[in-house]
Amino acid sequence: MSKDQTNKNTKEAAIKQYRGSHRTVTDIAKRHNISVSQLSAWVGEGGIPRRPRGPRRLKNPSIRSRGILQYAISHGFSKAANRFCVSRQHISSLARRWGIAARKRVTKTVFHDGGLVFEKRRRRPRREVVISFRLRADELIALRASLPQSITQTATSSHRLVRAAVLAHLDQIRMSLTSPTLSSRFNSSGIGS
Repeated sequence: MSKDQTNKNTKEAAIKQYRGSHRTVTDIAKRHNISVSQLSAWVGEGGIPRRPRGPRRLKNPSIRSRGILQYAISHGFSKAANRFCVSRQHISSLARRWGIAARKRVTKTVFHDGGLVFEKRRRRPRREVVISFRLRADELIALRASLPQSITQTATSSHRLVRAAVLAHLDQIRMSLTSPTLSSRFNSSGIGS
């Protein structure tokens, strides 16, 4: 067999593997004892579409990713992150990549156009300020005695009584700030500006 015939057989076999297998270009070139540039030149001459660069996208999750996702589905993303020593964001990106919804955020499933659509839970509106403090029993009695009866009769619990007292006090401050004599004192001293 001549050298040209050997090169032709090598070229055909290499191009056939390039088209039909998922081996890397480097593996194919080593197997046929040619350089990567030679294989690339042959591929270019033959008008064969080139493979995209970089790692190939997986069709299924790896064994580790599958284990993480299975644990995340049953126990939640935060617990899975702690168990597998990865960030919650990593688990979230894995779930997005493989089309898995978060366990706690899904409230109801709706069939839409033949597919399954998950609706997210609506968030409650945030409170602007939460004030928390404790009162002794004697302080609560003194507060109840200092308030007008209209407030004490409408408040059904100590929580509502204290809330009404704070709001009444804030109304008094607001009213005093809108009175002309007090607001002129603030403006002249430079406090209110």
